[in-house]
Amino acid sequence: MTDNVITLDYCGFSFDGVLQEDYGYVLCIQDRLLKLRRPVELAMVFEFVIEAGYDFSMDLFLVMERPEIFVIAVNGTTVVNAPCGYFHDKAFHKLNLKGKVKAGINRIELNTTFRQSEQVYRCIDAAAIFESEKNKLSYDMEIEAVYLVGQFGVRTPGGWQKLGREAERYHGDFLLTCNPQCADLSAIQRCGLPFFCGEIKLTKEFFIGANESAGRILVYDLLMANVSRIAINGHKFQPIIWKPFAITLDGILKEGSNSIEITLINSLRNMLGPHHLEEGESYQVGPFSFYNEAGVFASTWAGGNIEWNDDYCFVEFGITGIRII
Repeated sequence: MTDNVITLDYCGFSFDGVLQEDYGYVLCIQDRLLKLRRPVELAMVFEFVIEAGYDFSMDLFLVMERPEIFVIAVNGTTVVNAPCGYFHDKAFHKLNLKGKVKAGINRIELNTTFRQSEQVYRCIDAAAIFESEKNKLSYDMEIEAVYLVGQFGVRTPGGWQKLGREAERYHGDFLLTCNPQCADLSAIQRCGLPFFCGEIKLTKEFFIGANESAGRILVYDLLMANVSRIAINGHKFQPIIWKPFAITLDGILKEGSNSIEITLINSLRNMLGPHHLEEGESYQVGPFSFYNEAGVFASTWAGGNIEWNDDYCFVEFGITGIRII
């Protein structure tokens, strides 16, 4: 299985030593700083909780963009900001936190001097008038969410609410725990993998009686992933990405015990969001979909008055109605 991930997009933050919020949405920090139009000493504190059962012998990575511009500490211990690899994209750098985390509440502290060139501010001013200027705007530095990556589970003891568009909203805490060993195939996002993005394999044994193997077909109703791959008794079928969700099993099944391996690959949606739109899963996503305050990329015409929800919307991940007929 691809390493699991948890997104940390709320933190406490201070400007020049003055606390701005104890628990605020991280993407609002950038625009608040830009409005000051000067260098600012920025301090951010992200917290996460590790439960009993977590395997501390495993690597745990902090994933972030441009770690070299930050002074980083975890639970008061400095973390060398030289990357040891990347996660999914070469811009998402990995820093190993093994040996620096503990059971209970953990704190990640990020400190930097936030500054932009005068050219950036001139471009921001022009972007307020001309969309073409906004389209070519590039910051010298950006403040983004950070991520934890590793072989762990994310327990969700709160409540789940079914939404439309094959999505669900979760209200509650995210707790790092042991890596999940089993999952409900129809709702993998609820089984310790809410933010998961990548490839997961699930296996199961099933029984076929005498004279029941001929003319059988494996079918399922709905694929909630980008790609599904099926292998039965070691025989691999062509990947399935759209309807009909059906595989002919002639010559594959045998009397008695049979094995099935299902591999599902999903997108980065549950890792990257948008997580906090009140409408849930949106069919019209742009930069404004990720902001809860008006700013450079969330002006009033583009969504400055967007309806926000601090809870997390995830798209469903799995297969429903799988059966052999």
